[in-house]
Amino acid sequence: MVKPGFNELNLLPARVTVDHRDDGAIILRSPVTLPLPARTTGLWLQEWANKTPNAIFLAERVGKDAWRSVTYAQTLWRVRALAQALLDRN
Repeated sequence: MVKPGFNELNLLPARVTVDHRDDGAIILRSPVTLPLPARTTGLWLQEWANKTPNAIFLAERVGKDAWRSVTYAQTLWRVRALAQALLDRN
């Protein structure tokens, strides 16, 4: 069941290789090569704010059926405002 306001995840089918070792260990490996991570969290946030500005970045439940959320664009704006305030204070 999908919660109101949230989209279903569009994930790739699971692909995994399984290695059964003689000592009883089972090793699972993914053949999917992951992209390089962002150099900094700030660059990552800026990338996603540009790609999906209105997508929910964080959400928390504030009641039985109520949620408070912030988008990527809102978060980037707040981070930049906070950074500027710190710079203004040396």
